[in-house]
Amino acid sequence: MKKQFGAAFLLAGTAIGSGMISLPMVLAKFGIFNSCLLMIAFAALTYFTAIIRSELNLNCHAEATLNEVGKAFNCPTAGKCGDLLLKLLSFALMSAYIFGGASIIKSLIGDSIPIAGVVVIFSAAIALMFLLASDFIVHVNKMLFFTMFCAFIILVLTLLVQTPIKFIPNQADNILINQWTTLVPIIFTSFGFQGSIHSMTKFVKNDERMIKNACLWGSLIPAFIYMIWTAAVLLVVSNTDTEFFQQMLNGKATDVGKLVSILSGATSSEFIQCIIWIVSSLALITSIFGIGLALLDIFQREFHVHRTNSIALIVFLPAIISLMIPNAFIKILNVSGIILAMIAIIVPIVISWNMQKIQKEKCKMLIKSNFMQLSVLACGIGIIILGILDCVQL
Repeated sequence: MKKQFGAAFLLAGTAIGSGMISLPMVLAKFGIFNSCLLMIAFAALTYFTAIIRSELNLNCHAEATLNEVGKAFNCPTAGKCGDLLLKLLSFALMSAYIFGGASIIKSLIGDSIPIAGVVVIFSAAIALMFLLASDFIVHVNKMLFFTMFCAFIILVLTLLVQTPIKFIPNQADNILINQWTTLVPIIFTSFGFQGSIHSMTKFVKNDERMIKNACLWGSLIPAFIYMIWTAAVLLVVSNTDTEFFQQMLNGKATDVGKLVSILSGATSSEFIQCIIWIVSSLALITSIFGIGLALLDIFQREFHVHRTNSIALIVFLPAIISLMIPNAFIKILNVSGIILAMIAIIVPIVISWNMQKIQKEKCKMLIKSNFMQLSVLACGIGIIILGILDCVQL
């Protein structure tokens, strides 16, 4: 049982992070009830994508990456593409998280330092942290995640108790295609733990029952957390700051720092204000450490780049990218959804079909329905199309 929960939280912990902060801003127009339905739908999609990805490890070896399973099942091009896209996704997310963290800091300190200066200072602090031993950073990151989770529960309960609820956000009458093009890729990115599948299957030693349960709970736990967070934020903002809520409804709210500032202003308790800043900051910092350590390992293990040079590349290059893109947090998360759909759906399904041709009846299939695989593939193509349409609109 301990190993079972460990595997589930390995996936859930990878998914839950800074992407959570952006969800209320893109879901406002759908209201609380429909937002919860969307979370459940994406949890189901995430579960099936995780199962399909796990099948590859189950038929290859537990710790195999996409590149390795591609080679194992005579699909090296797809495997290499998946591996390259995973690196690209990590860089994109690092850029979004660094800008998001800087935005929150700037909203706290005011206009005394321009956003570019805050990004540089924040990036330098992150780079210094990465100079510490990786094992120590992993240990610290686990402690920070646990602290964030506990603070999150306290925060949500307190905000809901203190906020006078006079209005409950419902779905707007006119939802245009551009709302969907922004929403869908960002939600899918927020559930993105597929890069940790090989770590999970190794952890449970390719036990089929444990893999299924880990994928199920790894999808449901983030959905539950996201539903609570989104409902609480929409209730608080709609009842305390109608101007910013109107911006959320119109899709013009992109500054996470502003959102955190409004939540902080919704309570008179200095303790709760402190909790709000802690939860928001830790959500971003834990994500930065998780993505950063993976990139650091890639540069040192695959490219044999010295640790100091690797840190400079994985921190300051994404920081520069974030400054070149206006409203980088939301926009980069959207592009990340396109890349993740390729990594989590398109590439694994292509390799899976090739695996079934090679091994035929010998395959261990966790999903035996071809219709289900085709449905997941259709969802992946849909996410990519919507993401591209959003990029074109931008």
